[in-house]
Amino acid sequence: MAPRLKKQAQCQVCATNPLKYTCSKCYITYCSVPCYKEHQLTIPEPERNPPLRSLTSLKWPYVPEESAFPDPLKRDDPKDLQLRQYEAIATSPRIREILSKHENLSVLLTSIDKPRKNISLLGLGRSSYEHQHTALDHTISVCLPIITFAMVGYRL
Repeated sequence: MAPRLKKQAQCQVCATNPLKYTCSKCYITYCSVPCYKEHQLTIPEPERNPPLRSLTSLKWPYVPEESAFPDPLKRDDPKDLQLRQYEAIATSPRIREILSKHENLSVLLTSIDKPRKNISLLGLGRSSYEHQHTALDHTISVCLPIITFAMVGYRL
């Protein structure tokens, strides 16, 4: 069998010689300087000042789209209390007075925190969390009137 010869592409300007070069503006291939010069005569001049879009077609004022990744600094996550905040609560004379007047309040507050610790230690599922949330709602509904009554007119 005879070896196949690849047919070499021809110059797109003169269509006789094999191509060697490519125009950087329109990517037409050519073979020589005379073909290049001939091709340059047929290339239209690019517009120097392209027409501007009308202002009504612009989205103004610019409103940035909501990011797919929210900024962690803008979130309002609940934060754990710091040591000085715990100390301020523990040494507050008003809170100590309220807890001494309502003895069952300290037990109730301690019982609220226990299920949360148990859930995190045991790795229990969502149903336990919902049960804890219901118990917390009930506790708050019982304690809130007591605390509000005791705190009226006082600041911590």
